[in-house]
Amino acid sequence: VGEQANSKHRTFQGSRSHPNVGLVSDGVDDRIIGLGHSVTQLNTGLWDDSFDYSPCDLVAFDFGTSNPASIPNLVAAVDAGDVGAVFFRGTGAEQTMVALDTGRSEYWQSRAKLNVVNTSHPVTAGLAPDTFDPGFVYSTQYTGVGSDMTVLETLPRSGCTALAVHNTRRVALSYFYGHFSVYSSETQASIDLTEGTLQ
Repeated sequence: VGEQANSKHRTFQGSRSHPNVGLVSDGVDDRIIGLGHSVTQLNTGLWDDSFDYSPCDLVAFDFGTSNPASIPNLVAAVDAGDVGAVFFRGTGAEQTMVALDTGRSEYWQSRAKLNVVNTSHPVTAGLAPDTFDPGFVYSTQYTGVGSDMTVLETLPRSGCTALAVHNTRRVALSYFYGHFSVYSSETQASIDLTEGTLQ
């Protein structure tokens, strides 16, 4: 997904702007559009050494997304503050995740509550340091999370990371990945967390 650039952030600050998201899969576009953001479908095969990310605030990776043609160019754009990256399950883009020092994604197909382990970050501010039900079954968990990531939520049953943000880059890992069965039952707290990862 590609969101058009309104402002450039190096890390997640919890603002409520409406960025333009460059999306590379269509699993999460309805949710992102529903939150008031604009979405542009993009092809990672075209993200070569000369690809310009500046029209987008964020690029979002969904399940089945492939790695960019030039991972170093994306990393450089993120490090320059030109674009952020959100992984809504990055299966298929694991090399990109490793290059951004995030971790690896796996899917979780058993309904489980999420354990909020950090409430001092803007993304989780206002949540109780406890478990909450996102309201759906299919979600993402992450393993091998990078040392520069701040874990905000975990899956109590597996202990794996469910939501995390990078400490110096505008990069986030989200448990939400847009499975068609989630929308009717997702809780408002979960929707707010998805919004927070886009900021």
